[in-house]
Amino acid sequence: MPTTPSMPIMERRASFVACALVLLVPFIIFVKHHDYSLLSAETWLAGGVVGALGLVLGVLLAVLPSAPRVLIAASSLVLSVDLQMDWIESEGQAALLLVGSAVPLWFVRARLGRGFSFVAAVMIATTIPLAPGDGFLREEVLDPGVPPSRELPPIVHLVLDEHIAADAIPMEFDPNGALAGKIVRTYVDLGFQVYTRAFSRHFTTAPSLSHLVNLSSGEESLEFYAPTTKALRANAYFNEMSKRGYRIDVLQTDYIDFCSSDDEATVERCVTYTLESPKAIEGTAIGTLPKARTIAGMYFQRSSLFKEWRKRYKAMARRSRAAGLDLPAWPLRAGRMSTVSSMALLPRLQSELASVQPGTLYFAHLLLPHYPYAFDRRCAMRPSPVEWLTYKDAALRPTRNDSESRAERYALYLEQLECTTSRIGDILQEVLATETLRDAIVIVHGDHGSRINVTTPNQANLHRMHDVDFTDAFATHFAVRMPSAKPGVDTRSIAIDELFSAVVRQGAIPDGSEWIASPDVVITGKGNAKALRRPMVWPADH
Repeated sequence: MPTTPSMPIMERRASFVACALVLLVPFIIFVKHHDYSLLSAETWLAGGVVGALGLVLGVLLAVLPSAPRVLIAASSLVLSVDLQMDWIESEGQAALLLVGSAVPLWFVRARLGRGFSFVAAVMIATTIPLAPGDGFLREEVLDPGVPPSRELPPIVHLVLDEHIAADAIPMEFDPNGALAGKIVRTYVDLGFQVYTRAFSRHFTTAPSLSHLVNLSSGEESLEFYAPTTKALRANAYFNEMSKRGYRIDVLQTDYIDFCSSDDEATVERCVTYTLESPKAIEGTAIGTLPKARTIAGMYFQRSSLFKEWRKRYKAMARRSRAAGLDLPAWPLRAGRMSTVSSMALLPRLQSELASVQPGTLYFAHLLLPHYPYAFDRRCAMRPSPVEWLTYKDAALRPTRNDSESRAERYALYLEQLECTTSRIGDILQEVLATETLRDAIVIVHGDHGSRINVTTPNQANLHRMHDVDFTDAFATHFAVRMPSAKPGVDTRSIAIDELFSAVVRQGAIPDGSEWIASPDVVITGKGNAKALRRPMVWPADH
């Protein structure tokens, strides 16, 4: 390989490490932002992967002539920016940035190695001592407001994302009804009325919960939700509770922002946790190597270029698999962290519930028993994040699952559901025994079914949908504990938005069915197609 004879020895030595240092700057910022220890073995291993990529570029920077050196230096700079900022959205933008970077670098080409190494080393040295960031957990006091009314009973409102209704658990995976029975007993024994055939009108979280907190039974997905900001357009529930004199505390994910809304619903304290953060696995029983792989995978996942390359590789892998050739998995994968992040917040949830006072509405949204399926029935974490499954088999697209993949996923989901039931049950048993919360109103519900269905519920697939596709998609948990609700089981099929509206507006859920406005679910179409309503269907064997 040709060398640059005139390159000083110090420049060559600096060039070997320059690109590694440039790529390590955003890596250290990433680790600090998520409040992960820089001293842990997994951080060093993940940093080693980043450094090794940089060293490959550094070797080229040290031995190539001027023009290729400038391109290598510009490439490392573009990749560093892509890993740190959200500026680059396409390969075309990356190419423009590459050219824009290469032009000024050409004029300092004789000192590229030394310049890059010095600047990157200074940035690393000044970043390490900084305080940890709020990449995993952020707490804000938004509006101190007036003191809560001590005359009002405390309200605890827990949303357990993707919690299927007890009567919708497929009997082939719970043949004796053991888990369904455990869910019912857990809540009934704590004084809840459990609606075992409740359902959501919507298949996804944002429309389901945004309609629910606006006491709406509508079908327009984005009526109350702004996807660009992930915030609600309105929050009639919080507004109503504020008017009654409640102080509102929120524990939420970064997926939906309940604390901000266009109608300025009053929230006093808002704690937001990041679903996809490596912090969730710090200190867990997962091995050092899987942790390092997760950190590295999540770091490179920040890069739009790596995302695009991964997407193309996966498409090529699917074509190869169809031709009978299995390609190895993409090396820099990162397991999803949402359920692990939510499980890590349960001690905080328990502590904050124990301090809830009269006149306080405490609202929490937890992605449990959501995917990925990281926990067994005893809440022991499964060992390898990259192997945690989600609710569908991507290799079967456009089908979500076949009978085999559905059975595999349901077995894991139900174990995580049992874990969730045990943990939430233990927390509620402890806090509801306190004098302050003994007479609290407590609402616990899901937002849709397990979604481990074979057929996606949309208008194109409507003729292919079976009864279990409806229950997998829409049947969800609803339990309420309040003076007007006698502990027990209610098997009426009622949408959660109507159940919740009755609790908020009337303080009781009426008997009979005359008050039930609509037994329908919403089936969406492509683009601007008007949503259809179809009656909720329950399998005959339930």
